[in-house]
Amino acid sequence: GNEIVKRYETTPGRLRLGNLLPLNAKAPFELVNRLLRKKDVQNVIDTVYRYCGQKESVIFCDQIMGMGFREAFKAGISFGKDDMLIPDTKWTIVNEVQEQVKDFEQQYMDGLITQGEKYNKVVDAWSK
Repeated sequence: GNEIVKRYETTPGRLRLGNLLPLNAKAPFELVNRLLRKKDVQNVIDTVYRYCGQKESVIFCDQIMGMGFREAFKAGISFGKDDMLIPDTKWTIVNEVQEQVKDFEQQYMDGLITQGEKYNKVVDAWSK
């Protein structure tokens, strides 16, 4: 078909991140051509997962991680295990989500939801 050329005002970092996106109309450059805070990055990954599938989202996440490590290395940034704070509520949260997953499994076994719905609910529960 006809090739469509779009022009964007952007930054080099956003362009590099955009080049990591899978080639899919549902994952356009506009998805990353903005300030991305932690929650925004989660939403980008969720969008890639929902529209491009598990394989593409895993590849995308690996590429983001690699780019982050490379850029941190170039900048001379380092962090140690003591810099990573694990909240006191970690196990409470993990246990709550595991209970939710059991509920979703039971709903599926009872025929109340489809396997796809169960899968989406489990992914959403762990993503929060």
